Amino acid sequence: MYKLDINFLKDREPETLDQGVSAPIADSQFLIGGGAVALVALAIVGGIYFYLQSQVNSLQAELGQLTTKESALDAQLKVLAGSEAEVKAAEARTQTLASLITKDIPTSVVLQDIRVRTPETIQVFTIAESGKNLTITGQSTGFDEANDFLLVLQKSPYLDPTKTKLVSAKQKPPVKGVNITLVDYQITTSLTDTTTDKLVADLQKSDAQGAVSRVKLLQEKGVVAQ
Repeated sequence: MYKLDINFLKDREPETLDQGVSAPIADSQFLIGGGAVALVALAIVGGIYFYLQSQVNSLQAELGQLTTKESALDAQLKVLAGSEAEVKAAEARTQTLASLITKDIPTSVVLQDIRVRTPETIQVFTIAESGKNLTITGQSTGFDEANDFLLVLQKSPYLDPTKTKLVSAKQKPPVKGVNITLVDYQITTSLTDTTTDKLVADLQKSDAQGAVSRVKLLQEKGVVAQ
């Protein structure tokens, strides 16, 4: 008896290994698409970079222009500051001159005012001046007359009433054959602090034309108020 061996596996052709190595079509398309997206992204980033760079350059140019304008303005401000300082210095000199003109009342005006205010019952022997202070000495026909003279002097626009005082009044020894009582008096006073530009009306009454003219000139120039 014969034994028949049949090998079905032996007759099959082995499959080629190349079929398992080839790249799928879908993966190739994905790689191509990814590269295109990367290129587009790079192009967008590059465009943004150049745009931003142009904006930076533009801002730097504007900043340079502003810096130039700022330097010019600083120079103009320095010129104006110098001019302002010169103007203030000139104004200070003018005010100093004006204060010298208006500060002191002319001595002749004060003496004339005292002369006009002196009644017949009063004799003025001396008027001593020390700065702004005055000392008046003389004789009166009585104590009341000396007090009245004090009150008259306190009304003078050129004297400080609070500093005008009767510091002494002494009766002289009686003289035979003379029925008049004589009193030696001494009055101290001080010139007023009021400037001449505030005393124009009084200076006009005292006929102090020189002082009035100087004050009016300063008023016309706007140095002192009218």
